[in-house]
Amino acid sequence: MRGQPAGGTALCQGDKQRAAPRNLEESAKLSRTLDELPERDYFWFRNAKVFILNMKPKVYIETTIPSYLAACPSRDLVVAGNQELTREWWDERRDVFDLYISQFVLDEAGCGDQKAVRRRLDILAGLSEIRITEEASDLAEKLIREGIIPQKAAADAAHIAVAAVNEMDYLLTWNCKHIANAEIMKRIYRMCETEGFNCPVICTPAELMGGDRNEN
Repeated sequence: MRGQPAGGTALCQGDKQRAAPRNLEESAKLSRTLDELPERDYFWFRNAKVFILNMKPKVYIETTIPSYLAACPSRDLVVAGNQELTREWWDERRDVFDLYISQFVLDEAGCGDQKAVRRRLDILAGLSEIRITEEASDLAEKLIREGIIPQKAAADAAHIAVAAVNEMDYLLTWNCKHIANAEIMKRIYRMCETEGFNCPVICTPAELMGGDRNEN
């Protein structure tokens, strides 16, 4: 039996429990179902309906995001541009989403220069932490065993697995070697699906800026 996903608390108590929908299509379908309920039943569901229609997409923040936010401007023009994009996303877009981290992120953010550590941990303070379950550990091991993620990048497999098991909508990262890598992404998605999980959309801040920005 799967563990309880982040944000997936049951909407009502009783013999049957409804899990929160994962996307707008499911939200609309459940909303229509609630509208069709008899008044005596709708009483119990109306607060759940308000919750459903106001759900935000869930984003798993991988360690490279606070690292880019906390780092001094790079002399490398590409990295510097990515740092600026990350700050722009953090300032202008993060409130559109519910943000989550895991202990894996906190462990990685806690390594290195202590001043940089404090800056990274300050950025992460207040974000919701999702659980690392046995299912997530098993999925991470399978990503490595199948050669999708190398053993030396076990932490990257762990980020993918914990985000998938906890039903994140997006995994935000600048790790384009072992996570946001188009050459292996299809295999990552397939492995998650084979194990019964929906892999989050893996993307960089540049790809999660919203439609209005992309149209300018």
